[in-house]
Amino acid sequence: MRIATGAVLILSLLLVPWLARAHGLAAEARMEGDAIVGSAAYSTDEPAADVLVELFDGDRPDGPRLVATRTDSGGAFRFAAPSGQRFVLVVHGEEDHQARIGLARDAAAPVRADATGPSPGPLGIAWGFWITGAIALATLVLAMAGSRRKAA
Repeated sequence: MRIATGAVLILSLLLVPWLARAHGLAAEARMEGDAIVGSAAYSTDEPAADVLVELFDGDRPDGPRLVATRTDSGGAFRFAAPSGQRFVLVVHGEEDHQARIGLARDAAAPVRADATGPSPGPLGIAWGFWITGAIALATLVLAMAGSRRKAA
C-alpha cells in the first residue's frame, strides 16, 4: 500500500509543473493603412513570442492563405495587407491555442480575440487541473486508508 501511495504522490508532484503552464492566448489586430498590425499575449501577460500568424482571405480560415509570418519577441506582428476587403487572422500559440480575428478594410478600431484551444473540462476549468486534483484526492484517500489499517 505504501508503494501505491508513494507512486501516486510522485505522479501528482510531476504533474504540478504541467498544470502551472496552463494559460490562454489573446490577440489584437487592426488595419493601419495598407498594413495589418497586432500583438498576441498569454493570459499570464507573457508575450506570445515567435508564434505563427496566418492571414486568410474571406470570412473563414479555410479560405486561401494569403500571408504567414511570426511574432517578434514582444508578441507583435506587422505585414502588408493584401488586396481584398475581408480577412481572418489566426494566431497559433503554444499547446494548440488559437486566436482568430475577423478583419475588414472598413473597420478602423482594433479587434481583440481570445483563444480557442484544447477544450476545457467541467465548469470551464482546464483538464489538467481536474486530473491533478483527482490524483491528489486519490493520494489522500490511499494515505488515510493506510493509516487506518495501521491503527487497527
